[in-house]
Amino acid sequence: MARPTPTPYVVGRLLDLTITRTFGDHFYSEQLPVTIEKIFRVTQSPVMVVTFDTRSGPVNAVLKLYDRRFGPNFRTIEGKYSPHTSEDEAIWQEYVRKGMAPEFLDRMEQEQAVSLFPWSPDDYYEDSWVGRAQYEGRLQRRVLECVDTETATYERLTDLQGTYIPTMLAHVYMSQPLPD
Repeated sequence: MARPTPTPYVVGRLLDLTITRTFGDHFYSEQLPVTIEKIFRVTQSPVMVVTFDTRSGPVNAVLKLYDRRFGPNFRTIEGKYSPHTSEDEAIWQEYVRKGMAPEFLDRMEQEQAVSLFPWSPDDYYEDSWVGRAQYEGRLQRRVLECVDTETATYERLTDLQGTYIPTMLAHVYMSQPLPD
């Protein structure tokens, strides 16, 4: 049995982020190196306090990453947590490299459009190469749906940011090397 993928989110680690959208003039570059200061353990997605430099000096902020590999509430099969492994990643990336992902993602969109309830990632899981790849693909789509939902919520609650809810500073992504 494959071992779970070790989390890259540890205190003291430097993460190289790329800014895709800003909500203010806090940043002077598209690249944003941040250092992890604290990890919040009981969350749907990896959440941490990070430090980074801005035009005004160093800032502490909360960073929430929608990472399908490490969301304990996302990664369930038949109600049980299913940790990500390097084998899962290799299967998903091969599925993508073979050009199979677009057709699956389109079919999944069509199925979702006529369904009364959202399909969960484990609805696509089968203990086969294709089933495992599609599980990872549905997880990826699920986390992107969560990003879109949270973004829309923050946009609707703009007037409350900084008073009753945190202020959204930017959207970022973290590049990661492909596994060997």
